[in-house]
This record gives sequence, C-alpha cells and structure tokens, in this order.
Amino acid sequence: PDLVLKNIDHLLGLNGLTFKAPGPNCFATALYGVGAISRFRGVSANEFSRFVENSCFEVDTPKYGDIGYYYVDKFGPSHAFFYIDDNSALEKPGVDYFGKTSLKINRIDNIHYIRIATPECRRWGSKDCFSKFKYVRCEKHPQTSDPFKNSLFKVENLLHEVLVEGNVLNNKTLNLINKLKHIAKNDYEHAVIESLEKQIGFF
Repeated sequence: PDLVLKNIDHLLGLNGLTFKAPGPNCFATALYGVGAISRFRGVSANEFSRFVENSCFEVDTPKYGDIGYYYVDKFGPSHAFFYIDDNSALEKPGVDYFGKTSLKINRIDNIHYIRIATPECRRWGSKDCFSKFKYVRCEKHPQTSDPFKNSLFKVENLLHEVLVEGNVLNNKTLNLINKLKHIAKNDYEHAVIESLEKQIGFF
C-alpha cells in the first residue's frame, strides 16, 4: 500500500513536542512524517535503512514529504529529517533527554552545518570523516504480513500511551512484542523488532 504523508499543519503543530520517556528519535520523526509508522516510537538505524531500501528512491530535487539523511559508508545512517521546503525541515536531534531534545522545525542549512561533519572533522580538515548526504522519496510500505502489520499497529498505540500520555508500560505491550518476534519473517520485520526492543530498553 502507498504511504500517506502527514499534512503540513499537523507537522507544524509538532514543533516543540517532547516525550515522557526516551526513544523517539530522528529516524522516527522522518518515518512518522511519511506515514511509515503510525505513532512515535524509537526507530533504529537498521530499521530506517531497511525501510529506505524497500520503499524509497534517491532524488536530486526534493519536495515536501521527502527524507534527507546523513550517512557514513562503513556505519550507515547517522541522522534524518523530514523535508518541508527549501528552507525548513522537521527533525529531532536525538532521543528525549528530560525534554531537552524536542521535535522542531529547523532550517536545513542549520541541520547541514551540524550534521555534515563533526567539530573534530572541521578542526583537522579531514574529508574522510565527513558524512555523505542524500534525499529519498518514499512511496510504499515495506512488505509485511497482515498479522505482523495489525499487531505492530496495536503496539505503536500502546507505546504512544507511555511516551506521550505518561502511562505505565503494561504486560499487554510486552506480550504483543513477543508475538511479533515469533511471526517476523523478513529483514525489515526483524529490524522493526530490534527497534521495539531498544524502545523497551529505554523504559
């Protein structure tokens, strides 16, 4: 099925959003924007990479709804954002540390300045440690089975209650994640499990 982009008014309304616990990150923000995940949760670099491999293609000229991301060949993606226009993007600098890393509408040139190279790279002038960057356009969900898809939707809703509403993590969530582990078949589904386990670890 095709992805459904979040509308601009909804995304602008997320500016400043923080969470009750760590987990949601830059990769989650990008995937949430394109409709790949139904609610905010932690997304591992591996899940993000698998999603891009299965659902996206590189573009030279970005438009609303594309994803920009930084990567190093040996280590994979390091940061991602949801492209809004030539000047702005929705990003999250990292996992939520006591409300200090909120979602924000940021200038793309600011993101580039911070992410394309570490301060050490700039200090020593070594191009070897500069990140690479590309834009991708994502148009479909990766292939998953209906049981996996339905259980994941339930898990994301339950995680939302913990991350956004401050509820206590319950056994129902853990049992559903355990169920997902048993029905996961392909690399993408296993990468999703990795993300969910890391999210639970943050709790």
